[in-house]
Amino acid sequence: MKLLWNEEDITQEIDITGLLYGDYAGGHADKVFLKCLNVNHLAFAKKDVLRVEKDGINTGNLYISEISKKGDVYTMKALSTKTKQLDSNVFIKDRITLYELAEQAAKDLGCTLVMKEVQNQLYDYKEQILVDKIKFLTHICELEGILIKINHDRLILMNEKAAENMDSVLELEEEDFI
Repeated sequence: MKLLWNEEDITQEIDITGLLYGDYAGGHADKVFLKCLNVNHLAFAKKDVLRVEKDGINTGNLYISEISKKGDVYTMKALSTKTKQLDSNVFIKDRITLYELAEQAAKDLGCTLVMKEVQNQLYDYKEQILVDKIKFLTHICELEGILIKINHDRLILMNEKAAENMDSVLELEEEDFI
């Protein structure tokens, strides 16, 4: 079997554990479900083109419409037709900084990025699969001890420890309320 990804033969680079080929009529694939291992070095994304060739059968170009990961197993669904709009909720990247992730989320939200006392972490590998950019960033910030807030068209990231140690601006007592 030969697996092509965006016209590049990747058969020897990954371990295919399962392949389901769907042909409803016409002798050409309508969809393919692919399960594979050892793909961390490849940045599969929605709308990428897959093609499978085996024993004279050629699926033709199939467009990735779904990607999921469970443990080390990636599952992809590819369709014979391009979807009108596949969202950008799949992102797999080697060597990316917190700033780059935050900047992408801010851009999607139409906000300006403000980082206060936040260390710009460098991540060897990050993958965002089927989660929008702001939820993905929020999860990373929670793990890193960073507060995240959207206010006045700004995406604000602030070091949680620094925020705890800030002087209060206003303190209200019970008698201040009517």
